[in-house]
Amino acid sequence: MIAYPVLLISMAFFAYGNSNYNTIDIFTITVINNDLLDEENPEFARNETSIFFCDAISSKEYQNTLIIEGINIHVLETAIDLLNSLRIDAIVVINEYFSEALYKSPTHEDKLPIVDIITKDNILILAELSLIVVEIVNSISFNITGAPEAEIQSATLGGLYFDYTLFDLLIPGIIIGSLSICMSLLAIAIAKEKESRRMHRLMTTPVKRRTIITSIVITQIITAIIQFFIAVLLSQLLGTHALANVNWNVIFFIAMLYNLSSMGMGLILASFVKSARNAALISFIITFTMMMIGENYTIPGEMAGSAFIPNTYAVDAVRNIMLFGRIGWDIIGFDIIFLSLFGMTTLIIGLVSFNRKYAMT
Repeated sequence: MIAYPVLLISMAFFAYGNSNYNTIDIFTITVINNDLLDEENPEFARNETSIFFCDAISSKEYQNTLIIEGINIHVLETAIDLLNSLRIDAIVVINEYFSEALYKSPTHEDKLPIVDIITKDNILILAELSLIVVEIVNSISFNITGAPEAEIQSATLGGLYFDYTLFDLLIPGIIIGSLSICMSLLAIAIAKEKESRRMHRLMTTPVKRRTIITSIVITQIITAIIQFFIAVLLSQLLGTHALANVNWNVIFFIAMLYNLSSMGMGLILASFVKSARNAALISFIITFTMMMIGENYTIPGEMAGSAFIPNTYAVDAVRNIMLFGRIGWDIIGFDIIFLSLFGMTTLIIGLVSFNRKYAMT
């Protein structure tokens, strides 16, 4: 029980403890095109220049440097949320009248084609992206007589750390992942009792079935609490860069909500497996699959977790609270609702399955 979170965190620390997240060679951006129609001079309407810009920045020429998360699929507020949670590295905003300024529309002769670049206070990303933007705009304006040079305006979002290592970004997933062993422990323990016929004998005693089930659930809750504190304490001892004022009470609450799912699936599994060996094998496959398609071992901007896996929502909520200080209901509210509904549903199904199956043994 103790070895599981220790092993997961130790492996992550030795693999990624010194790997700075900012040393990536490829970074992810989203592009917002605010180039507007010049109603006074409709012949300058867009002139396709901002569209050419979007096509150029998403072309194969820059595919070894840029990953385009989306073009005009996010409003600025949504893009900033993605940037704050490190799911993207920068936002490129094509300002209004970009085309008109390039073509020196009569009403915008004194304007410059402006492109805003918003990053998380990362000079390397800002410098490289600025060079790319200037190169693209210059390639467009080369064929336009008298076109002015582009003006790059930069903005940074402060208040959040940006010195996270890959270890820091993986820790929320490992903390949640360490609780998934409760499914295996529960299924294996019940399967062993069934194999030895102790469960059958216990069911024939005056002890109420509800008392037996309650004791099983309480045991797994205590196990989950121990797993949680071991994972958190070890991650802190190894130097995780969590926020100084992180709300551990909310993180603990989310972890326990996730544990409801583990217990429910453990009871469901224990209801039909015939041996402890089968329980161990099947629970390992389920746990491993959930971790891989959930967000346990992904970092912001990498593969998004499955929308039907509780790991995705638990890790997302813990990461937002632990690393980014984002604890508002608008940020983690849906995560909590999903975990509550999924956890209670699986736990109820598990209890009903256990009650029916083992009552007949």
